Amino acid sequence: MKSSSELDNYTNKQLQSYVQSFIDNKIEESINLDYKSGDSLKKDDKGKKKELCKDVSAFANSNGGLIIYGIVEDGHIPKDYHYVNGGEINKEWIENVINTGIQRKIEGLRIYPVRFEDDPLKTVYLVNIPESDNAPHMYSDKRYYERQNFQSVPMEEYRVRNLYHKAQKSILDIDFPSLSHNLGSMKKETPREIESGGFFMFIRISNIGRVVEKDYKMEVIIPIELTPQREMKMWERDSRFKTKFLGKEKRTLSALGNNTIFPDEIHPVGNFFFQVSNPESQANCIITIRLYYGGGKKVLHLFLKDIFTRSYKPIPVIPRPNK
Repeated sequence: MKSSSELDNYTNKQLQSYVQSFIDNKIEESINLDYKSGDSLKKDDKGKKKELCKDVSAFANSNGGLIIYGIVEDGHIPKDYHYVNGGEINKEWIENVINTGIQRKIEGLRIYPVRFEDDPLKTVYLVNIPESDNAPHMYSDKRYYERQNFQSVPMEEYRVRNLYHKAQKSILDIDFPSLSHNLGSMKKETPREIESGGFFMFIRISNIGRVVEKDYKMEVIIPIELTPQREMKMWERDSRFKTKFLGKEKRTLSALGNNTIFPDEIHPVGNFFFQVSNPESQANCIITIRLYYGGGKKVLHLFLKDIFTRSYKPIPVIPRPNK
């Protein structure tokens, strides 16, 4: 599905093609997609207004998504058009129903009217709802809704509490690591394919939440064959680092940060030097990056070859069975 930043620049003809693609490709309804026939929007029907607000708030309280008004479905598969009367139901009316029926306003919500054959009577509305940073959102019936499979359902009390708590927690993420032949200069371009040589790996983290974070720890677990020298450290100003060994095969470099990371800020945690001596055999060496912080934990497992090609392919790690 397209983001609002993409759809904002679409012409009416492009929007028509976009809507038609859902029917042509038989894209099934999901937790992020819902089809509604044209008669789902009616000015004199309070039940339809409630359904509109319930569905929109459910998407915002979940992972966001798209509601297409003007398509009839059969078994959750789009079948054909069942247009909205755009002469009676306009974009402003839909916005007003949503804004008056849902408490706290949903920032970033977009509504796109799509006119077929330049006829207002043949209108499809795309309602693009982001995952809200201000969740949970309540409908005027004093209930909270969320998206489950193909439905908008009332939220359990603990889920509402979790969403309120989520807004008070920091959210950190691990940026994709970058490489350089040099520590302080990028004069020599790093290759796009793995090759022999010495490289510095730079690791940064981002605060993608709305709360500042000052307590965090980064661990990088790397095979010994990439760091043969025993004295191996990560480095970054104002951070505390240490090295430890995990048996004979792996080494852990850890960094305990003490700099405050503000929302939308990208922070360098550290860098370390590693050596590639045999690209063919070392290509599938796994580097694990772990981030611990007040709001949770993030783990990233990457093949060394993918770091060179900048291919984001997290490796699923199967936990060992308990003996």
